[in-house]
Amino acid sequence: PSVDDAPKWSKFQDATGECFINEEEQAAHLHAWRDPRTRSRLETQPPEEFAETTYEKILENLENNAHLRTLKAAAHSLPAAPIQPETPESPQGNETSASSRLRELEQAQALKKKQELLALDPHVWKRYALESRYQQGEDLLVEAQREEFGERGSTRRLAELKHAVALLYDYRSNLDVTGQQQLLSYVSYKHANDALEVWNDVEELVKEDRDAFQTVRTLKSETMLLMGKSLCNFALDGDGDNMGHDLTARDAFEKAKGILEEVEKIRLGQDAALAETVMALGYLSYCQAGAASNAGSRCSLDLSDEEIESLYNSALKYYKEAHLLYVKCYGRAHNDSIRMICNIALVHKAKGLVFHRLDELEKAEITYKEALACQAADTDSELRAKKIKMDMAEIEILKQNGMVMPQIVSREDEAIQKKREEEASALMEEFLAARRAEIQLHANGRGSKAPS
Repeated sequence: PSVDDAPKWSKFQDATGECFINEEEQAAHLHAWRDPRTRSRLETQPPEEFAETTYEKILENLENNAHLRTLKAAAHSLPAAPIQPETPESPQGNETSASSRLRELEQAQALKKKQELLALDPHVWKRYALESRYQQGEDLLVEAQREEFGERGSTRRLAELKHAVALLYDYRSNLDVTGQQQLLSYVSYKHANDALEVWNDVEELVKEDRDAFQTVRTLKSETMLLMGKSLCNFALDGDGDNMGHDLTARDAFEKAKGILEEVEKIRLGQDAALAETVMALGYLSYCQAGAASNAGSRCSLDLSDEEIESLYNSALKYYKEAHLLYVKCYGRAHNDSIRMICNIALVHKAKGLVFHRLDELEKAEITYKEALACQAADTDSELRAKKIKMDMAEIEILKQNGMVMPQIVSREDEAIQKKREEEASALMEEFLAARRAEIQLHANGRGSKAPS
């Protein structure tokens, strides 16, 4: 086809024959992809919006590419005196018109991005988590927080956005294999604490409206529950080593206990929500016993064997109570009901390992068989069944070997694993230092500080 009839890139058409692309249009296309602002927008938008965004940006560059270089030079060389009126014969008028159009396009894009951030669904964190794009998810949610606070102040949505970042770190801590679980749990707690401060502000604003006040308290309890869980996960590994935090394991457990007891008061009379809270209190006792018995010198908890066993018994009491509540709400075959049975088995197994008691391992085995009998035929049940059978096989090995697991990991493998953990820790420290410097630079550039 001729030059005039040839399909153009900007039209996104398929050429049936040989396609001619002129240099000006090719430069505009490449400029769209090299522009950092384009890349930034692509990273923070859902995949389905990529093509439309790129198409719009290419059209903008096609419209302005003819004057692009002269515009940049003119922007620095224009005198301070009033600009002469635009005339068809005046190059300066053409440049001024194109520059104004370019500013309008940039302002329109900035407004569109702001509107998208103000409408961003906080639940988007889960999609980024499932795709393992943790940093992109966090950056997007933090940017949305700034826009929300700047436009509307302390709102329910601002609290939900902060809560979403905490959930992102909690999810990441549960899957981490680099030895950073404790640090990630601590960061999750800090973000949840930021969300709680906003919830307190919102609660004060709606205290005269009974229904709105109750809704906010219910949502606030979700954040508090996450705080308690993150504190337990943090303290489970002891006090930590040079992490820059302000918590010991003992302090973390005390904070978690106070938070979870307050959540229990908020949720009284709400059986399903109360069951989740009671389970969390059981998890607190389980983590306290585990930290005291396994963390050793790294843990500020100094408990006797009697105190540790009392904590395990407390965990059993809470888990059994939560199981009854879940059965009342959903029935015995529900996932949450079966999950509580598995938790009860885990406590029996832990007691057996810590105190070398065969009877506790046998109780764990019996409880696991009860959980298997309640299983339904679905994917979650299949995965849980595999885990249960693995635990039961481990219990059988322990019983056959006098409560001792055979050593199956070589010293060489342990050394390699230790080296990997040290490298991962060094990389994480380097990354955090870079992030702190970036945040500080951004704050200095803005000239004013938005809430964290």
